[in-house]
Amino acid sequence: MDEPLTLRLILPQDAPAAAALVRRGLLEINRRDYPPEALAVWAAYYTPAEILRIAAAGRFYLAFRGETAVGTGAVAPEAENACMLRTVFVLPEELGRGVGRRMVETLERDPKFRRCDPILAHSSKTARGFYEALGYRHCGGTPHLVDDDYYPMEKRR
Repeated sequence: MDEPLTLRLILPQDAPAAAALVRRGLLEINRRDYPPEALAVWAAYYTPAEILRIAAAGRFYLAFRGETAVGTGAVAPEAENACMLRTVFVLPEELGRGVGRRMVETLERDPKFRRCDPILAHSSKTARGFYEALGYRHCGGTPHLVDDDYYPMEKRR
């Protein structure tokens, strides 16, 4: 039987594992929608220091099965009364097992998040259907025009 999924706020010593998880998600899950060169640049951005910077700006969670980090997600203020979901990633072998859904549900219950309307997300092409299933809607006519890399999405309360 699988170990249960637990979620908690990130600790400083978790940053290397979180950065590695985000990089794996980018490089392995998104490869069907993006060129390898773009993915390599984005993956290099998510260093342990960047993970800690994101955590300091908001609230950063990790999902675990036993001692293994299997998912990440953060919520951070974006503009007045708006929050942004950040770094929502799941290990490739955990896709379809509820980790991402549980992460977003946890983020949506976070006190920082609950004060926000709208809730924003920059969805990859790969994750757009996931966010739509959770009630997020594409809030622009075309994807962001930097390498056609993400869809601006939002959820209103």
